[in-house]
Amino acid sequence: MAPKNIEAAEFRPTPEQTEEQVLIGFREQKRKLLNRFIGTPRFSEMDERLTQMISAIEAKHQDARQYRLYHELIGSSELPPMFDFPGEDSIARQMADLYVKYFGTKKAA
Repeated sequence: MAPKNIEAAEFRPTPEQTEEQVLIGFREQKRKLLNRFIGTPRFSEMDERLTQMISAIEAKHQDARQYRLYHELIGSSELPPMFDFPGEDSIARQMADLYVKYFGTKKAA
């Protein structure tokens, strides 16, 4: 089956969404990514991608543990006071981009 032609923007959070809506989308994307590759040789590739994402976030943001989506990414159940980083550093945005990479292709601009 050929990948569906989708854009990352279709899966990135929007200003209109509540934190709960963003959280639900984030969890669904992470679950689908992991389930797609579990039991396959490519699972280690996906695991490495997520590990790299975590390392990059920790290197750039010393306060990463103060953000809920960081804890969702690492599999922690902590509920810190902040939700997500703004702009390009957004964890939800990075997950959406990774989701598109494995579930479709971006449309030509």
